[in-house]
Amino acid sequence: MKSNELAKRLSEEGFNSLFYCIGPRWQRLGDGFALDKVGDSFEWFYVERGQKGQIERVFASEEEACQFVYEALSKDKWARSHMVGMFQSKSEAADLARALSREGIHSETDCIPYGGPNDSRFRVFVYGRDVFKIKHSAG
Repeated sequence: MKSNELAKRLSEEGFNSLFYCIGPRWQRLGDGFALDKVGDSFEWFYVERGQKGQIERVFASEEEACQFVYEALSKDKWARSHMVGMFQSKSEAADLARALSREGIHSETDCIPYGGPNDSRFRVFVYGRDVFKIKHSAG
């Protein structure tokens, strides 16, 4: 598999491109992993705040690099996560989760501190290709 084929496959399978980059435009990432060709090799590295971090792996072939990246991202549930709602109340998040469930879409909800210890937010996530179902039904 070549880099362009990997990028297409990840997109079609609903991976969230906010968490990875395939190719030279990795500076657009806030935080995430990137695969880029450097000289005759391919580097897999973490990007933090748009800055290239330590190189995790170096590959001699594009095919080997792409296979590794696909397998690594496939093991990471957050690489396929898409936040579809963030609410101040738990009940609003639960309402969205129920509506998604009625459409056959699995979702997960979490709670994070937002503006301080007494200011929580409730987020709703869907995974992988389910994000396309939402885009289709909304649009």
